[in-house]
Amino acid sequence: MYAPPPWLIVLGASLTGVAVANVPRWLALGLAMVIAASGCSSQGTVAYQSAPPSATAGSWTFDADAPGSVPAGAEIFSGSWVVRAEGDAPSKPNALCQIGNAEFPAIVLGPVVYGDVTVTLRFKPISGKTDQAAGIIARVQDRDDYYILRANALESNVNLYKYAGGRRSGIKDGGAKVAAGQWQELRLEVAGDRLRGFFNGQLVVEATDGTYKAGRVGLWTKADSVTCFDDVVVTPGSSTRTTATPAAASSSDDRTVVVQLGEHFFDPSSITVNAGTTVIWRNNGQQTHDVHARDGSFSSPPLDPGNTFSHTFTKPGHYPYYCIPHEGDGMVGEVEVR
Repeated sequence: MYAPPPWLIVLGASLTGVAVANVPRWLALGLAMVIAASGCSSQGTVAYQSAPPSATAGSWTFDADAPGSVPAGAEIFSGSWVVRAEGDAPSKPNALCQIGNAEFPAIVLGPVVYGDVTVTLRFKPISGKTDQAAGIIARVQDRDDYYILRANALESNVNLYKYAGGRRSGIKDGGAKVAAGQWQELRLEVAGDRLRGFFNGQLVVEATDGTYKAGRVGLWTKADSVTCFDDVVVTPGSSTRTTATPAAASSSDDRTVVVQLGEHFFDPSSITVNAGTTVIWRNNGQQTHDVHARDGSFSSPPLDPGNTFSHTFTKPGHYPYYCIPHEGDGMVGEVEVR
């Protein structure tokens, strides 16, 4: 007659609650620990309960990185990530591209831990038969635990996921027309237990989940997706960003100031305003421009000709800003708030 090994007897007992005699105590305890650990893995590992007060804004254009390299300070979890020249990159000459094939290629961009955070980037899905995906990962605990905001050109959606214990589960799905072969904007806002995903400046998905409180940030794709990323901006704290709106008539309110966007310049390029003033940037040019604060305190989506972006300045200080695609052409400005 077949006699099962002791470890199998203990496993059966642990699952059924039957007491088993003549099994070494060390074996029973060891197996119980293994079972407990495996049972908890699907819940996710929590390594960070809060962000340090020193968490600062960050940005990556990858233009100072040598082609063929990995950005300094980055940690690759999976996939093949490489900096390479892209002729149409939003900020030339380089972008960071994922060119390999893995279940979920992922890379963390640095060691800084954030709690509430906004991550904005440009991405271009290039190819992939299984998937053509681009994603932001936030509140990263380790290679197996984090949140994902994913845009997919093959499925025309932008979805929120939780990756816990190395397993992905859906949080909320959102629809969006994601185009292959074009640069687009993706933004993830995480504040408390709320997650919000924006595509080209428009809110397309939002949900709540309280598993992860803080963590690092990075990039993500799926399967055979060949995808490039550029102009990653990370802003700690709750977002104060607004989205693009159709152009409106100039206001006569002295609490509102209008800055015109021309071909590769802001007019005026330097303004001084009082705290509480709203600045409106209006694109009167013939190209698409944007407005990005160097400290990450405000950032616009791409502004097509005729569109505007506004931000209300509540704190005194000096706020230099620039247009990402045309910074090299001198398209920079500044706001002094008193």
